[in-house]
Amino acid sequence: MNLMSVISGKGFVMFNKEIARSVSVNGAIIFGQLCSSYESFEKKNMLTNKDGKEYFFLTSESIEEETGLTYRQQHKAIKELEEAKYLETKLMGVPAKKYFCITDKIFNDLHLTEGKASSDKKSKLNESKDERDSTNCSSIDKKSKQEMTKCITKIGQKGPTIKKKKEKEQYKENKELLVNKRDEIVNKLWKHFSFEGMNKELFFRVLTQIESQEAEGNRIDDFERYFSAALHTALNRADIKRGLKEPPRITMPGLPDYDWLNADLE
Repeated sequence: MNLMSVISGKGFVMFNKEIARSVSVNGAIIFGQLCSSYESFEKKNMLTNKDGKEYFFLTSESIEEETGLTYRQQHKAIKELEEAKYLETKLMGVPAKKYFCITDKIFNDLHLTEGKASSDKKSKLNESKDERDSTNCSSIDKKSKQEMTKCITKIGQKGPTIKKKKEKEQYKENKELLVNKRDEIVNKLWKHFSFEGMNKELFFRVLTQIESQEAEGNRIDDFERYFSAALHTALNRADIKRGLKEPPRITMPGLPDYDWLNADLE
């Protein structure tokens, strides 16, 4: 019985033992999955170019489905890979999403240089692969290691086109957690208010207005509560204008009701 073919199948996750030693086992698993995802996005011409770097988007749900790692485990492993300079992340889009960029450190660790031709790169990758073959854990079969080498080779061929990375200060952990928390809040509120009948245009208009207020220096301590209240107000106004709700009326003893929505203000 071929046990490796039984346990691999579609549920097999590749990881590099050297990265597992220098970073962590979870970090190596995440890195292996990101290499696989990079190759898939590159074949489909779906990479996003930003500041001379190639980024791709992958949700935490997709990573958990492929690796079995929870959101907290992913967050810690990704931070470890960033600190080790194997990976860079950037928040882009509205709502903000985390994009990944694989740096050229893995090429340097495998003794790849920019001045070598692609044939030399392939040869050195094969030499590095042969050295790793003797130390790789027994759970990784020959076919899996060849696929990992192929993935690294394709990225390595693009390495010379990527500008030299400048050293950047690492985000403080509490700031990074705050950014991730806001991303979760935006997604959660979109699910709720889209179910209530709000369209994307109105939702993003409200979000853009709040971001503009913050850019002007207005501090919002409780983002979720503030954003939710703004969305609720916008949805009510939209429903009233579409005739789905009656406009509120201001009443005073001895005076007729005041229709604030349709009032002709000077």
